[in-house]
Amino acid sequence: MSKRKNGFILFLILVLCLLLLSQLMGDTLQFEPGNADLPEEAGLVPPAGTAASAEPVEMNAVVFSGPEEFRLLGAWNEAYEREHPGTRVNIVNIEKRQAVRYLLEQAEAGTSPDIMLLDNLWVNYFAALGLLTHAVEASAPERPAALPEAESRLVWNGYVWAVPRDFNPYVIVINKPLMEEAGFAELPADAAGWLEVYRGLADRGYDAGVGIDAQDPGAFIAAVLAMGGDWEAGESGMIRIEADSLPVLEALVGPADPGGDPADLKTLLRLLLEGANIWQQFAEKRLAAAVVPLSEWILNGPGQAAVAASLTEGGARKLWAGGTSFAVSSSSDHAAEAFAWISAMTRTERLLDLLPVTGALPSYPSALESARVRALPQWDAVGPMLQLPHALPADPLNVLKLGTLGEELETWSFGEAGEPGDWNERLERRWQESW
Repeated sequence: MSKRKNGFILFLILVLCLLLLSQLMGDTLQFEPGNADLPEEAGLVPPAGTAASAEPVEMNAVVFSGPEEFRLLGAWNEAYEREHPGTRVNIVNIEKRQAVRYLLEQAEAGTSPDIMLLDNLWVNYFAALGLLTHAVEASAPERPAALPEAESRLVWNGYVWAVPRDFNPYVIVINKPLMEEAGFAELPADAAGWLEVYRGLADRGYDAGVGIDAQDPGAFIAAVLAMGGDWEAGESGMIRIEADSLPVLEALVGPADPGGDPADLKTLLRLLLEGANIWQQFAEKRLAAAVVPLSEWILNGPGQAAVAASLTEGGARKLWAGGTSFAVSSSSDHAAEAFAWISAMTRTERLLDLLPVTGALPSYPSALESARVRALPQWDAVGPMLQLPHALPADPLNVLKLGTLGEELETWSFGEAGEPGDWNERLERRWQESW
């Protein structure tokens, strides 16, 4: 296996080992809801025995945050503790790439934190393992409705298992100066149009494709959507490119210049390995566009040097989005207090304070009405995306499916992509062999 193997995939392998171990040693991590007797009605429902306690309460929370984000969270936690005498919340900050393994190991040891910050992709996976308490409506009666597509990521078995915090759709960012220099006044409408752009730039001496992070399978999913393609579930349950969208894949990974030197194959899609600086490659005119999370563009993008094409462009009907949510452990003795703390940490004003720090949008339409959000130069491009449905239905196994997709992308990084037409068969075969 390459030393540059996607670290996320390695952690997923460790997760699977933990799951197999748990099946040999007991039922600690079985696919069961965190609350034994779920009411018949679906949605946000308070489990029994979650009334706030008058006794002193000490809780542990695990998050993955950057330095400034963690500083803000710590300050808000101190304020919360002052407002709630007798309540103490100890917050541990770890690296995101370690979070899945760490939290599963804590669950196996019976020492899960009361509160967890989770990537939205992980939520229903953790819920299906029985590690979460379903979100408590009574803990936050004033909470506004979340974006439907943000909350839909948090549903399993008819219940919502976490409180949404932020929402981070992927966008395709255009190298505006390069496009204008080459005389392309309008954005391409589909993958064929992007090939025309690539060849037009090549005629002017530029080798500039569309870049994605090779270690981010979500960026590849979003790139297919941005080019007008779509995704579906295959016979094995593994995600695959819709049959009618295979020409999009061909445009992305097939020869961008059929008349070029076979020994120097150029493709429209550029997989950028660890350490590559997307925005430096924009400045050097080595990329015509890139597909990135909105947060990456807001925090690091070159301002007026780029514009975003909404994923409604080119006929795309869906979006791909990341984001984070707070969840409560099914083993916590303080579920009501934990959800009350989460409610305080996800107030509108605090989510807006996080926006310039994390670059991710608040998960609530009421917060998106704020002048601080509408003043973003990216808002006109991003706003229409938020009404689109998500590319994949919520599934506890999506985290593993993206890991398998990441493994396939890894082979592309080293020139082993094979024929684009065989993509779906290879992907399903890899899924069956891995899991």
